[in-house]
Amino acid sequence: DQPGPTRSNDGIGTGTLPSPAPLRHIGIYGYRVGFLRQFPGLTPAPLEGTEALEQLRVLWHGHRIAVHVTEHAPGSGVDTPEDLARVRRLFDLQPPT
Repeated sequence: DQPGPTRSNDGIGTGTLPSPAPLRHIGIYGYRVGFLRQFPGLTPAPLEGTEALEQLRVLWHGHRIAVHVTEHAPGSGVDTPEDLARVRRLFDLQPPT
């Protein structure tokens, strides 16, 4: 039997973690322009809404994705205009190369 879909935040705050411990997802996506033009026309995958993962649409339609594991903890996300302003300030502080 295959496990059914679960919400991505299930189990958080329960004090128990499955073994082996789950990995943390860091969504960094890079797409070619041609694929970005195709993507809006692809129908959503059946589980895309349930799992809130747009990459399921990519896989559902037969495209490939790359997944990598890093030993380094991620930095802060860039999810809001305020986050973007913070990142821009950080880049402004960098010396020119």
